[in-house]
Amino acid sequence: MIKTLPLLLLMTLCCSAGFAQRTRMTGTVIEVLNGDTIIVNSSRDTKFTVKIQYVDAPEPNQPLYQAAKDHLAAFVLNKEIVFDGSVMESNVVRSRIYVDGADIGMQELRDGAAWFDPVSNTYQDTTEKSAYQSNETLAKNEKRGVWSIANLVPTYQLRAERQKRLQERMDKEWEAYLKSAVAMARFTAPAIGMHYYAFKALYSPGDE
Repeated sequence: MIKTLPLLLLMTLCCSAGFAQRTRMTGTVIEVLNGDTIIVNSSRDTKFTVKIQYVDAPEPNQPLYQAAKDHLAAFVLNKEIVFDGSVMESNVVRSRIYVDGADIGMQELRDGAAWFDPVSNTYQDTTEKSAYQSNETLAKNEKRGVWSIANLVPTYQLRAERQKRLQERMDKEWEAYLKSAVAMARFTAPAIGMHYYAFKALYSPGDE
């Protein structure tokens, strides 16, 4: 599954210029949590959880989860990496990571160990995005890794489906709460009780 190609190295070098302008940090990977997330002990002796930017590896309940995790470990575990420590969400740094100048996220795409995330790449540099897409397309055409299993759902799609179900549940709970609140208002003070839809419009403008 692991194969480093000259094409990948060339694209990595082309995409490194923008990265150099950011907050570069170095550190040693002390643990691999899954196929796209690692624990890094930085040169400042501070531990960071780093999610590799722009890629999504299989989740624990999906095929190839362990293979993707082992694939990443082979490249980074106990090795020094370079990453950008300036973008942090929920105590997790989101960054491209480099080992000896090679973009590991791009390598994962080339080997079919991850999918290119169309949500997180919105603001990615156009040239870099094209390079990432090219590597994913090559893996897809060669049916490598995640592309070797028919109808395997990408992680970003699973995430979107979960978010949709959560939003639908929250909407139903909010609807039930409003109905309950209106009923209580009418029971305790019928003279000032508001119609349900007027109450909803007041506290949820634009939901209708």
